[in-house]
Amino acid sequence: MKLRDDIGQLEYKVWYFASLWHDQDQRDNQINAKRQEVQILFAKAAQAAAWFDPELLRIPLPSVRRWMDSRSDLAVYRFAVEDLYRQQEHVLDDKGEHLLSLASRFESTPNDAYGALSTADAKFPTVRLPGGADVTLTYGQYRAILATNRSQADRAAVFAEFHKLYETNANTYASLYNGVLQRDWFVAQARGYGSTLEMALHGNNIPRPWSRI
Repeated sequence: MKLRDDIGQLEYKVWYFASLWHDQDQRDNQINAKRQEVQILFAKAAQAAAWFDPELLRIPLPSVRRWMDSRSDLAVYRFAVEDLYRQQEHVLDDKGEHLLSLASRFESTPNDAYGALSTADAKFPTVRLPGGADVTLTYGQYRAILATNRSQADRAAVFAEFHKLYETNANTYASLYNGVLQRDWFVAQARGYGSTLEMALHGNNIPRPWSRI
């Protein structure tokens, strides 16, 4: 558990460096290539570690609790370990977990495509507000105006104009959202949940590598 924790902390440091760098300019394909390299490494790490949870669950929980009671370095993982046992009916065997981990790069595709369409490839309009200012409506500018501009007319104008971006590509966004729904339905069925809602409510701590990539 300690090694897994240490690797996880290192992974997140590497991921956020590449991800935030990419967020500065999502049109820069060289930076995006670096981010994708990190995603691939994450997927390989998930594949290599897919055996761990099924292996741990073979040990009776009372035995694991005794170990945690007697060792403070294990006790810090009590919540995570007991929560894994709580959800053990939704954890597959090592072959099943490995198979799901192989799909992790595909699982991030709807999110990546949405980011490219709504940010990297978006043609943000420049609008003249009723108050007289000219503003290029990036997502950041849009949120800033809604949060800080005290003119209701200005806020209404940017709201109407900004959402025209989504209207222009409504069918593409619908297809991407369908990809998200089909992804979640696949995982819910694979893990034995009755619905994606049940998985969202009760299965948040089961490893889903694509949730961070």
